[in-house]
Amino acid sequence: MKAPSILRLFLAFLLSLWLRDALAAPIVVCDSHKLVPTSELESRALGLTVSALGTWLRSNAPRFKNKMLFNSGYTQVGSSKQPVLKTVASFEQKNGLMSLSSLLKDKGPPPPKGWTRWNHWARASEAMASVAQGRVTVLLGEQVDPNSIWHKFEFPALKANRQVTEVQRYVLNKDGKLEGPTKIWPDK
Repeated sequence: MKAPSILRLFLAFLLSLWLRDALAAPIVVCDSHKLVPTSELESRALGLTVSALGTWLRSNAPRFKNKMLFNSGYTQVGSSKQPVLKTVASFEQKNGLMSLSSLLKDKGPPPPKGWTRWNHWARASEAMASVAQGRVTVLLGEQVDPNSIWHKFEFPALKANRQVTEVQRYVLNKDGKLEGPTKIWPDK
């Protein structure tokens, strides 16, 4: 066997070990906030796409320092529920911020087709929160589900991230206007 062939075999072996470890983590899907296991194939695909997104976010994090925006919930405005998501685009533009959707759409790798399940966005949002830097902004409705991505993934990841210096909150009120900012973390 020639030396280049041995080198290729060794590199293939290392790649297979890395892939085995990268794909080993269990992933859950939440359908209507009930956690259920995904198929092995879907888990592997999601793990790779979130991993790629995390790598991209880590390498670009300094560009988004003090500019990351998270959002969750809705507010009863008149006779209808208004999801905060409907106000995100104008809020981002007015304040120079970027949500995960905007980062993926405008700056980063596109989300894979089929990213419709709750856990796709949960894992991606958690990855974004884990690389955030400086002041982070969240836009919340008056009602936010305690099992939301914000409460279960994003806020805990932001609090655990030593690069985050502050989390500030804006709330969509019953008049359809935003109140804030209010510093919600750290406490002191």
